[in-house]
Amino acid sequence: MRTIFAEVLEQEQEDIAETDTFVSLGGDSLSYVAATVRLERALGHIPHGWHQMPVCELSPAPPQNRAAAAPADSAGRPQHQSFGRSRPPWHRRMLAPMETGIVLRAVAIIFIVSTHIGFFHWEGTAHVLIAVAGYNFARFQLTGTRQARLRRQLRSVVRIVVPSVAVIGLAFAVTDTYTWANVFLLNSLPGPEGWTDYSRFWFVEILVHILIGLATLLVVPAVDRAQRRWPWAFALVLIAVDLPLLFGLVDSRYPGQGPVLWLFGLGWAAATSKNVWHRAAVTAIALFTVPESFEDQYRSATILVGFLILLWVPTTTVPRGLHRITALLASASLYISITHWLLYPLVGPEHKGLAVAASLAAGILYWAAATTAMGRMERWIRGRQRISARNEIEGQA
Repeated sequence: MRTIFAEVLEQEQEDIAETDTFVSLGGDSLSYVAATVRLERALGHIPHGWHQMPVCELSPAPPQNRAAAAPADSAGRPQHQSFGRSRPPWHRRMLAPMETGIVLRAVAIIFIVSTHIGFFHWEGTAHVLIAVAGYNFARFQLTGTRQARLRRQLRSVVRIVVPSVAVIGLAFAVTDTYTWANVFLLNSLPGPEGWTDYSRFWFVEILVHILIGLATLLVVPAVDRAQRRWPWAFALVLIAVDLPLLFGLVDSRYPGQGPVLWLFGLGWAAATSKNVWHRAAVTAIALFTVPESFEDQYRSATILVGFLILLWVPTTTVPRGLHRITALLASASLYISITHWLLYPLVGPEHKGLAVAASLAAGILYWAAATTAMGRMERWIRGRQRISARNEIEGQA
């Protein structure tokens, strides 16, 4: 387990204690998918809420313990030693559960890229990802002390901003399609109203604005205490704050996309729902608000169905052969959404299927390269900090 966490989170194995959890070690939604796949392979299953379980509780049982725990056959032998043991049913060999949020991210990015390229047309999945982002924020960014939470939240923002600005800056340099406002993720504020080419990076812009706003808000001690005491109700307040924008009582400054903080709040509420009554209340809110999000009823229906699946279906059955590609697409979804705008015009409009495949593959490669580079940089910074701390202690001695 230490090896998995160390490799996924780009940390030294000796720095991981048995009482550490995925969240306490700085895990977030960007690294969660890779950790999930590795753990499922190591454990054979994924315990519910594993991201907040200590390493010692995630470790697989020793072989002798597994043998002792295995059910015995009529001769008193563990079933795994019985010559007459039947193979698992075919559906268990062919299918395996996967967290719904991961599957939604993978499916959504395929639909987003395919719609933009014109391979097929299905809108609404980008807004489902806003709800997934709120869902993951509530799970990974709201534990620990106020200072630890702030560091974790700012780290997540940096891991989104740096690769995004790098690609958008390249697009600004080599094309005449974008402006400096795009490079600094500010087009949604001063940009022209309505959907234009400048609006192509709206998702990452709005997501960064939401994350920075929440990090700033939760630094306030009174707000921090309120969120800890009433986590579910706090999410409902976020939804309520955005309702005047949703129902057109106040003009939105996000051209062409409308307000989305309420969707982020819905995802947050889904993650903090403790019982069926909470989920029923969140469902009622979704049924009241989502149909008002767009005039296109099919787009609104996609958002509603995607969110309700996230809320009510914690795991989804996926063919085992698709587990790895699903995990890769989910992990790289942000990177694919940024890079595909630059890549698919190079393929040409007459090869739309190839353009989709190339865009997905390029985004995965960029995700792998960017996360490796940022992980090494973070390890180098931690190493320098350890050296400085050691030198300070030796100097005091």
